[in-house]
Amino acid sequence: MKYSLGAFKNPTRELPHFEASAVMLPPSIITDISMLPVLDQQQTPACVGHAGANGVNYDYYKKNGSVPNSSPRWNYSSAKDVDGNIDEGTCALSMFKGWAMYGGSATETTVPNEVTLPVTEYTQLIKTPTMVLDAEKYPIVNEVEIQNPTAQQLMTLISQYGVVLIAVDVDEETWMNQDGNCALKPGAAGGHEILLYGYETVGNDIKFHIRNSWGTSWGNQGNGYFMWSDYQGNVYDAMSVTLSTPKPMQPIIQSSTTSLICGFEGFSSTPYQDQGGVWTIGYGTIEIDGVPVTADTPAITEEQAQALMAKQLVSYADAVTNSITVPLNQNQFDACCSLCYNIGTGGFAESTVVKDCNANNFNGAADAFLLWDKVNGQVNQDLVNRRNVERALFLTPVS
Repeated sequence: MKYSLGAFKNPTRELPHFEASAVMLPPSIITDISMLPVLDQQQTPACVGHAGANGVNYDYYKKNGSVPNSSPRWNYSSAKDVDGNIDEGTCALSMFKGWAMYGGSATETTVPNEVTLPVTEYTQLIKTPTMVLDAEKYPIVNEVEIQNPTAQQLMTLISQYGVVLIAVDVDEETWMNQDGNCALKPGAAGGHEILLYGYETVGNDIKFHIRNSWGTSWGNQGNGYFMWSDYQGNVYDAMSVTLSTPKPMQPIIQSSTTSLICGFEGFSSTPYQDQGGVWTIGYGTIEIDGVPVTADTPAITEEQAQALMAKQLVSYADAVTNSITVPLNQNQFDACCSLCYNIGTGGFAESTVVKDCNANNFNGAADAFLLWDKVNGQVNQDLVNRRNVERALFLTPVS
């Protein structure tokens, strides 16, 4: 099988200078990556997303002792949201910017790596609130980015971080034969992103060990190597993958609750004034990128409305977590998020629902949902219905 290639060079920009180690490095460092999955991108040009996934997996394992199974599809589609490139392939820098945009890297629990999908469908992933909240558990920073790295710099990165993302030239003849010996010969087919995890000194040369994303049948169970004498001048860039300190864990809003909120709000592709006279669009959105919706706001699609909902629900979930200091079960959390989305973070923070929850008076908190049933001082039947549904969800035991 011939695999699709898709790694572009990171854009040229001013970068902090990275010093190679002044201390004598050992002649060999081979990081144990036996805990990492051997990924297979098949015909998707998503090598950046796959290499990035195992970069995330390794750093998380190093710090927490478990592998989260970062989603290559999430990583690649997030990069495409940044670069806006309709063609195949992306660069690692776009992936890091995508992680920053959505708060981190979601896992395969919420975004399965469905590499058999058509490329456009694989790439154009609608980011749901569930996915975004999952991603926020794995926030990522790149502490180092080096363009055209030297062998000494790559060795230093391995010694400091264990694994490194690199983009390299790939030629048709040697990489596609799947023996893992990645000699570089004339006739480069394109750029490829791989995970660098070790080196060893061989005479006057350096042998670098890599984890590919072409399945277990390639190389030595997905692993291979190249000699620096072949690749000097053909490694585009190198980046570390480092997870920052995550926010305190909070429940992820259930997809059923997200659908419930969308049903309450209703969808409108064009701006309208809600019952309180506030200009609104999509699923109850009143601001887009910090700009209030007005009568002149351009129409949006349902997919755009879902993406706006996903971004907004993150802040409302944070507001619930910040306001309520006692543990909530999943249904209590979801009901509070629905209420908060409807009445606003300020109203929710000052509500009797919050006060009663923090006093461990959950029956009182459930009844307090029903207080929010008025528009301009008049009881509104739609709000009565919504509050009763939210109250029932709040009181539903979690099995």
